[in-house]
Amino acid sequence: MKDSLTMKGAQYINGLFYDNLPEDVVNCAKLCILDFLGCAISGSSTVEGKIINELAVETSGKTEATLVGEGSKVSLLNGALANGYNCHINEVDDVHKKSILHPGAPVIAAALATAEVEKKTGKEFIEAIIAGYEIVLRIGEAVSPSHYNYWHTTGTCGTFGATASAGKLLNLTKDQLVDALGNAGSQAAGLWQFIEDNAMTKYLHCGKAAFNGVLSALLARKGFTGAKRILEGDKGFVKATSKEKNPEKNFVTLGQHYKIMETSFKPYASCRHTHSTIEAVITLKNKYKLDINKVDRIKIDVYKTATKIACNNEKYEDARAARFSLTYCAAAALYLGDVSLEAFAPKYLNNAEILQLARKISINVADDLEGLYPEKWPARVIIEVEGKTFEEVVEYPKGDPENPFTWEDFENKFLNLTAKVLKEKDARYIMAQCMELERVKDMSQFFTAKV
Repeated sequence: MKDSLTMKGAQYINGLFYDNLPEDVVNCAKLCILDFLGCAISGSSTVEGKIINELAVETSGKTEATLVGEGSKVSLLNGALANGYNCHINEVDDVHKKSILHPGAPVIAAALATAEVEKKTGKEFIEAIIAGYEIVLRIGEAVSPSHYNYWHTTGTCGTFGATASAGKLLNLTKDQLVDALGNAGSQAAGLWQFIEDNAMTKYLHCGKAAFNGVLSALLARKGFTGAKRILEGDKGFVKATSKEKNPEKNFVTLGQHYKIMETSFKPYASCRHTHSTIEAVITLKNKYKLDINKVDRIKIDVYKTATKIACNNEKYEDARAARFSLTYCAAAALYLGDVSLEAFAPKYLNNAEILQLARKISINVADDLEGLYPEKWPARVIIEVEGKTFEEVVEYPKGDPENPFTWEDFENKFLNLTAKVLKEKDARYIMAQCMELERVKDMSQFFTAKV
């Protein structure tokens, strides 16, 4: 078993320590945590968020883990569940391109609840986040892109990442981590069918990934055994859920290259598959001062997955559907010059001018762009105005490592996401706490402000 891929992952988790981490990797982890908190606080105030928060409170015997944004204390497992779920509601949480998943929601939700309950230090919390990201992103790459045809990678692979982060904080041995990962694999779930019905299930995938990750780690600490070769086994995760071969190649650089540095952050409150399109539209609008009343046609070229996930539809019965519509997002971007949370308010979903622009949009799969995916998530937008043609290609939208956020971008995003829930002074306190995490002696004291 010492040569198994699962054991290699366990050994890495077990041997990762703050003092050996590069400064830029630690700083990236802090930014991931800040981004997660902003997303979770924002999600907690939504209708969907109130559903999970109420259930978490109703079914908790202990009051030990904080519901981010809502402020109540619930059980460890329910805290991981609700915070992971809430982080994903507004579609503003982080993304990793090649693995095609959102790492922060499951990994940080599991780590945050565990660190708070176990009274871990900020440094130990950071260790756990990095361990979780490194494991989840490599497993995600090992099964992608074929896995993504049916499976929501954030829910499936996210379960492994959550197990890694929780297991690190629970001080599991290498053998216990193997057991935890083994049981995580049998709980890894999340099917794309929800998108056909515009269901809320996508958020549940993230919450259950965090919940199941913590559960797997807690069971392992008590001696509960799991499959020893859950990743690479003949009946294991990779073979069962994808067509990809040789998952070992994705772990060659483990401990040498930090995948967390490849994280993309989202400036727009929509599916990441719409972001290159949105950015191209906004660039054209601003660069050429386009008059939306004179637009004749809008042609959008993308890769196939963008059309399958961010459906080309013209019916936006609610914000949830609109966030997954290339058509709506492009039309809103042209009309508003941005696609923030406000862009999905009813007054815009039913706006006659936006709907008129949407009817002028055609979406196509372009072979040259298809060949770039998933390393790049590109789009080409062509807008015709009174016989003139304007074109823009975006391969790396804002927030990609190749087109990174500035500190001002992170600050503005966090303040905007939390404005309806927190006073600005409390929001800035949390920002400061995140950026000075290594000084936190006890994560149970992290939530001095109501978050």
